[in-house]
Amino acid sequence: MKLVLFDVDGTLVDSQNIIIAAQQMAFAAHGLEPPSRERSLSIVGLSLAEAFTVLVGPGGPIEGLVEAYKDAFLTLRQDPANAEPLFPGVEHCLEWLDDREDVLLGIATGKSRRGVAHLLDRHGWHDVFSVIQTADDAPSKPHPGMILQAMRETGTGPHGTVMVGVRASTWPWPARPGCCRWASPGASSPWPL
Repeated sequence: MKLVLFDVDGTLVDSQNIIIAAQQMAFAAHGLEPPSRERSLSIVGLSLAEAFTVLVGPGGPIEGLVEAYKDAFLTLRQDPANAEPLFPGVEHCLEWLDDREDVLLGIATGKSRRGVAHLLDRHGWHDVFSVIQTADDAPSKPHPGMILQAMRETGTGPHGTVMVGVRASTWPWPARPGCCRWASPGASSPWPL
């Protein structure tokens, strides 16, 4: 059995605009200058606490920014103009993999469990993923906890597991012994399906 784990933001869904807007609102709520678009997107995939620590440093108002971001994100998500669209080909790819008897699908993401539940509801994916690891379940990336827990829960090992995500820099350890392989959309992968 093989396990294919997907990151969410930037891999399955294009969430750039809502992430940046929520960050800007969080920074404004604290009277802080928001980071540039490039800097804002550089932390996508990290848990919120880790992301804001990177953006403002450990002495910044991390907890307040996290709460302001969550509030802003929930407010923004209510407006259909802020929908997080699937990237082209995602639906077909997931259907194809889900039809395979030798493949289990999973999610490993810095998103909250609530955010993933919204995604599953919106796309009718509750029966697609065998395992879901979020920032609520394990330490933030780049810690390997999410992937290791997913492998344990599904009984797969490192040679039968691949992590699909935008940037290997978000998950710098898949090549380490005892972990898994890495694939990035649009890049060739040494892992045959």
